[in-house]
Amino acid sequence: MNLRKIGLSAVLITGLLIPLCAQDKQALDVLPTMSSRSDAANQIWVGAFQLLWNDFMKELGGPAQPLGEFPPIVYDLNKKGFTKQDLSEESYYAKQGRNTPALKREMEKDILEKFNEESQVLDKMQWDSSGTLFYVMLKKDFEFMTAFNDVEEDSFGPQGSQIEYFGAVTKEQKESVKPLFYSPGEFAVRLRSKQNDEIYLYRTNATGTLEELYQRMLAKMSTGREAPLGAADTFKAPKLNIETEREFSELQGLRLQNGGMISKALEHIQFKMDREGVRLVAEAIMGTSRGIVRSRHFDFDGRYVIFIQEAEKKPYFALLVDDPLAL
Repeated sequence: MNLRKIGLSAVLITGLLIPLCAQDKQALDVLPTMSSRSDAANQIWVGAFQLLWNDFMKELGGPAQPLGEFPPIVYDLNKKGFTKQDLSEESYYAKQGRNTPALKREMEKDILEKFNEESQVLDKMQWDSSGTLFYVMLKKDFEFMTAFNDVEEDSFGPQGSQIEYFGAVTKEQKESVKPLFYSPGEFAVRLRSKQNDEIYLYRTNATGTLEELYQRMLAKMSTGREAPLGAADTFKAPKLNIETEREFSELQGLRLQNGGMISKALEHIQFKMDREGVRLVAEAIMGTSRGIVRSRHFDFDGRYVIFIQEAEKKPYFALLVDDPLAL
């Protein structure tokens, strides 16, 4: 796999259940793009809202052009840093149309049939035929190549938060962990799944956007090859169980040069990673006025990054965690 050809990425980290709509800067910041800048200690990105925005721009006939001030979020989304070509078709569902009750019923039926899921966001929209709606659900549910062991609760980061981990104990489990590079305090591994998804865990204290951290990881991977995990080497990673939602207030009420207006925009994310694998369900939805349409220790016990992507494609998920107890 030629990772150096990959542009954007996805990052994630550790924690307990995150309260719905938690937008505290010290908790978890839901980012619209991988290149979005944030001061939050914990950050998460999923490609669902970008896919929605791409469909929106297709209807507009080009990049969105706001009236007056140009918000940074629009500038970043207009770049189309993540597209449907970076994801298999069976992993997402996209729909757009006039916001009628009939469309809502159709979408509920479609996502139940395709993903066996119920929407967490459709009931939060107006279904009065007053405008146009754009929607994307992105779902991933996969198992690690080898299930890991639950290991003893241990501390995380300089604050010493006690959290639950899973790890490699047996020889078979260690063989399923691919070390990518290693130095004390900064290292990375890759975990393979039984499906077509790869999970990159990157331990680092470096700062920057999620995209910048991903590029830093790629650069370090190019410096050489690491030996497989030996008997004295260790691997453990935090268990994650996250549910969060963000309304993009920067977009709501935004008027465009064609006379349309964005009335509501939000993204809902559910993510779980444990000893067996990963489950991700992300929904993005946006309503518009009618005028719009057209010896080494690979122990991830401090600040670190995870990248998840389909083989040979760009990552579709990102999350940064610095303090698990703040989640």
